[in-house]
Amino acid sequence: QSSGSKIENNQQEQKRLKEEIQFLQSKINQGASIVPLSGTLTLEYGKTSENIYAGMDEEYRRYQPAIITWYKTTMHAFERGADWQNMGGIENDLNGGLYHFKEKFNPTIEEYLGEFTMPTHPLYSLLRIALDFRKALRTKHHRR
Repeated sequence: QSSGSKIENNQQEQKRLKEEIQFLQSKINQGASIVPLSGTLTLEYGKTSENIYAGMDEEYRRYQPAIITWYKTTMHAFERGADWQNMGGIENDLNGGLYHFKEKFNPTIEEYLGEFTMPTHPLYSLLRIALDFRKALRTKHHRR
């Protein structure tokens, strides 16, 4: 690598770090001293742990807080005796963002049939027609 590109890389890194300091200083000036970066809502039942919901503060995305949060959630589940920790679903192919995030944890991917509707009421067919009609009207109305 030439010294010119090394100097350029160092200058870019210095610029990035200055921007980082400005960002953090602005948060401190706004009164932030402790900031929740990310979290999961997890249910534990028997030997299973299920991640029901996860989220993070987008302003702090650069720190990738979701990685440590999911890791700690999983480790907590296993420490409490879980045999299984379900991270939730991914897209239908292996090119989506959820898959690329979750693959960092070396998951076992189980494929299920998918969602389906099981009518249990005798008037289900009539209700389905009415709901589809309502949906069509709303779609038509919102396109105007």
